[in-house]
Amino acid sequence: MKKSVQLVAAGASVLALAAGCSSDTDASGSPGSSAGFPVTIDHRFGETVIDTEPTRVVTIGFNEQDFALALGVKPVATRGNLSYDYRQRPWAQAALGGTEIPEVGSTDLDLEQIAAQAPDLILGPYSFIDQGQYDTLSGMAPTIADIGGYDDVPAATWQREFAVVGEASASRRKLRTRRPSSSRSSPTPKREPPVHRQVTDSRVRHGRRQLPASRQGRHPRPVLHRPRLRNSRRLRDHQ
Repeated sequence: MKKSVQLVAAGASVLALAAGCSSDTDASGSPGSSAGFPVTIDHRFGETVIDTEPTRVVTIGFNEQDFALALGVKPVATRGNLSYDYRQRPWAQAALGGTEIPEVGSTDLDLEQIAAQAPDLILGPYSFIDQGQYDTLSGMAPTIADIGGYDDVPAATWQREFAVVGEASASRRKLRTRRPSSSRSSPTPKREPPVHRQVTDSRVRHGRRQLPASRQGRHPRPVLHRPRLRNSRRLRDHQ
């Protein structure tokens, strides 16, 4: 029933880097822009339509609070995780700011406590809730049940879970559409002219080799070639 904690931790750590570039979105704060809504998400018990951007999110799955906090969304309530302490995640500590999230059950969900939080979105893409629980929860707020691991639908990857949490809470769209604070590109550094090696030999100028100063201004001494007589003795005899 438990999904690999290592995969979730590795995935959320990468996503937290991207979330760190965006402004925090407190699920219990004032409502933001509803651009991009309504959103329709398919799950085990049909499809859920989210008409406006949620402001009071309750996570009832075993991983959802990890993804929500990595996106900067602080749930108003969450399901207690049985395999690891999500509060120790670096991105969770930044989003929580030393506060705690009320828990609405761990192995079993407390539906009354969930209703007491007055949620406007209930996230459970990895919650293993049954039809009866879904019917009760969807009467409180738009509810997303399991998105994989049922019938012929394969188990959902952490990437898919993250995408659903981000789309439902609008946080992923904010990350995708956010512009850098400055659109100006960094100036291109000026290229310095190449440094030519200084020629120190005074005898070489403009690529030509000159004579030493002691021989400059003089004409070269002609070289006389004297023919060699092969038989100088016979020449003397002839004379």
